[in-house]
Amino acid sequence: MRKQSLDKTDIAIIGHLQVDGRRAYTTIAKDLGISEASVRQRVARLLRTNIIQIVAVSSPLDLGLVWAQGHLRVEGERLEAVAEEVARRGSGALLALLRRSCSRSAATSWKNASPR
Repeated sequence: MRKQSLDKTDIAIIGHLQVDGRRAYTTIAKDLGISEASVRQRVARLLRTNIIQIVAVSSPLDLGLVWAQGHLRVEGERLEAVAEEVARRGSGALLALLRRSCSRSAATSWKNASPR
């Protein structure tokens, strides 16, 4: 649990940035009826405290990657070994282990390879 609470202005700023991470602070300020300096300071605090991150999201296909997602059922004691093998074979971009009942999920991407 975070020690710092967010007020309605913080949440509204985050909402604007979720729609467009490059939205001008002047636009956000005008929409919320606050100063640009206030938006700038709040965003800086949210970034500094790791409450938000502003990142670029790309399409794996546009980057020449092949996207693969698989759902695996793995016995509990073999989970780590299977996860390591999936990570070793993929790019390691994303490997998520979800502990819901007996199922585990893994997703990764690979560079396009020539057909064998």
